[in-house]
Amino acid sequence: MLDPTARPKSSERGASPLVRPFPLDASSSLCLPCAFPPVRVIVDEGRSSVMERAEANGNALSAEGSKTAGNLVGDGALVDADGSRSRSTVGLQSTYAWSVHDQRPRTGRSIQARALLAIADLGLHQEVLDFLERDPRVSVVGAVTQPDALLRLANTAPDATVVCPAIARALRHPAANGRAPSLLVVAEEMTVPVLRESIEAGARAVFAWPAERQELVRTIVAVPRERRVSPSGRGKVIAVFGPRGGSGTTFVACHLIAALTDQGRKCVLVDLDGSFADVTIALGIDDSKDVRTAADLLPVMDEMSADHIEDALFRHPAGFAVLLAPADSSTSSTLVPELYEAAITQLAPKYEAVILHVPRSLDGIARVGLSLADEVVLLVAPDVFSLHSARRAIDALGLDEPSGRCKVVINPLVRGAVGAAEVEGALGIRPATAIRFDATVGRLQDRGELLPSRSRGAGRDVRTLAQMLLPIPLTLGPEKA
Repeated sequence: MLDPTARPKSSERGASPLVRPFPLDASSSLCLPCAFPPVRVIVDEGRSSVMERAEANGNALSAEGSKTAGNLVGDGALVDADGSRSRSTVGLQSTYAWSVHDQRPRTGRSIQARALLAIADLGLHQEVLDFLERDPRVSVVGAVTQPDALLRLANTAPDATVVCPAIARALRHPAANGRAPSLLVVAEEMTVPVLRESIEAGARAVFAWPAERQELVRTIVAVPRERRVSPSGRGKVIAVFGPRGGSGTTFVACHLIAALTDQGRKCVLVDLDGSFADVTIALGIDDSKDVRTAADLLPVMDEMSADHIEDALFRHPAGFAVLLAPADSSTSSTLVPELYEAAITQLAPKYEAVILHVPRSLDGIARVGLSLADEVVLLVAPDVFSLHSARRAIDALGLDEPSGRCKVVINPLVRGAVGAAEVEGALGIRPATAIRFDATVGRLQDRGELLPSRSRGAGRDVRTLAQMLLPIPLTLGPEKA
């Protein structure tokens, strides 16, 4: 007797695959990704209708999405969204098509990569879906089995679209042009026709299943981090974070934005450290004058617009903008994470780079900044206490994700002190680069001055870091074009 809950091997999968059934009683729940609330599938005693509904706040399951997505399969027969049965499908207990429209990103959590799944073979469909749902870095915003249903779910704004070769073949039609962003193809057999059709469909990559499933996840997670700025796109948000004092957070944040500005980029620096406002001192800004700060956004927080934020920015002579922390430390207690979340969200579409100066604490404001960041520069001084603080921060914030979002930077690098190998052994993350000790830094910073744009030593190291975070695009000369 066949076990209905057994998962078939890929070599046994044929036209009628056995898949792990979803529970069909009224008290059972489907497990969706951790970023979304559970979805309950309710089937009446006659099994003549299927209804899906979301059970928690902040997200909604699109009834229209599941209807247009085509069909639901229940108890071995294909069931349309309106409850009517159609052609028989042997050996299938239950499958579904759904769409989730999430709302604001949750405070204090890493932003997930949004994946839309479209695989025709239901056995492979279920395997890939189960694997992606188990990864907390990925949010599956829709799962369908037909190409027309995939196109109808374009409003879910996925970062990546994972399809099988059959659906990739259908997406070569001109009507599908541009409607499946970052197309990734999953194939059980890598053949020349599969590769050719994937290329013709505009696929970014093709992955052998299940051998390359880890590479598939890494690619999905990397997609939202790799996007470059376009007139209608979003700039890169980079958080500079030193979990322990003395690791040079203020120095790196101020000189990183100066280096990116020297590249010709439009940049803004946001000081999230309302308790100390070190950026104001490091940039030599006279806070005794009428300088606008983040506190000026408090009266308009509920109706904050891009114009309000632009009016609150300080324009530095080096060419970048700064959202300063309030000079009065008593005012900083009135600043809330929601204010900075709204400000960063509105600044990102207007600037190529948004640099966040993150405070040492792990309060709500720091967590919001780190959760919104595309890249986190984790600064580590070469001593045991700094390594201990960095390890605790990595564990608390989940920064050890394989996507490489966290860039560990040793600052300052001193001969005879803790080296790159020791840092990697303690943190589990290989240092991306290091900033050497430079006696000039302290003297200039005490005067509120930046290093010259062509300085050597620490200045050159920061420029290397800037190029690593936002590479200067290469352009072809006329002779190569």
